[in-house]
Amino acid sequence: MKKKRHFQRSSASQVGALLKNTLQNLGVSERLLEQQAIEMWRQVVGPQIAAASRAEDVREGALFVSCKNSMWSNELTLHKPTIMEKLNSALGKEIIKDIHFRARGFRKHDPKKADVDNSVDIDSVDLDESDIEAAQKVAAACESEALASKIKQAVLTSKKLEAAKLQQGYKYCKKCGKLQADKYDLCDSCRTQQ
Repeated sequence: MKKKRHFQRSSASQVGALLKNTLQNLGVSERLLEQQAIEMWRQVVGPQIAAASRAEDVREGALFVSCKNSMWSNELTLHKPTIMEKLNSALGKEIIKDIHFRARGFRKHDPKKADVDNSVDIDSVDLDESDIEAAQKVAAACESEALASKIKQAVLTSKKLEAAKLQQGYKYCKKCGKLQADKYDLCDSCRTQQ
């Protein structure tokens, strides 16, 4: 008679499940899938379309895509249902509910013209007590002490990076609140919507 083997879940899979639950409880899992849609754009649409377009942002289920010119914007608009279906299939869930194609061209980053100093060391940034308490509150949701420590460190690093960017001259978009290094009051995506 064969003995049944009982396998315990590895600690890695337990941590993965805990992290997934924590992200869902914090409402972050949907946002992660939205960011994955941006990252997957190139592989979903293929090299030819990817060379003429760039996924830039997702807000409330709408993916914002910049195109080289109006011809590409019009062409991709015709293929929108197919592209949305492929993206959502790749994500395993209906995350993208609409796609906005804009003929805006692509900006090339010129470090010589940048108004922002990228040399700020985030370790030298001091945080308010409220930021530290917020990080501790998020980490307290974890049962694993090791995972709680990692999450707390990630939140603190994020807060420090945000503070460093503000010191460098970044500002919040007046419509969506996204940090941007632009001279405008609205970020690219919000300006595109107008």
